[in-house]
Amino acid sequence: MTENSGAVAVITGASQGIGREMVQQLACLGYMVVMIARNAQRLAKAVEYVGSACPQTNIIPIAADLSQMREVRRVADEISRRFPRVNILAHCAAVIHVEDTIAGGDRTGLGCDGA
Repeated sequence: MTENSGAVAVITGASQGIGREMVQQLACLGYMVVMIARNAQRLAKAVEYVGSACPQTNIIPIAADLSQMREVRRVADEISRRFPRVNILAHCAAVIHVEDTIAGGDRTGLGCDGA
């Protein structure tokens, strides 16, 4: 048993990038990790990826599109029913739309759509 046994981490954007790597590190440290990602197929592959690095993991994958409030509520309800406490919450999923004005008055739009 590890020192983090029983501790719960919830990671959004968990199917790739920083989110997936956070899941792997926390799972290897003994956390029970709730992986949340929009794409169910990528989420399943991420679970396999983490499991190959840390075979004794306790992972709960949840496919959800957190840009939809009903999905946010569904996931929050599920987590609160299953766990009395969440020790770590990392929000690695993002949709960012930034508009900026550059020199000369031209407008530019920058966007980032994370998993």
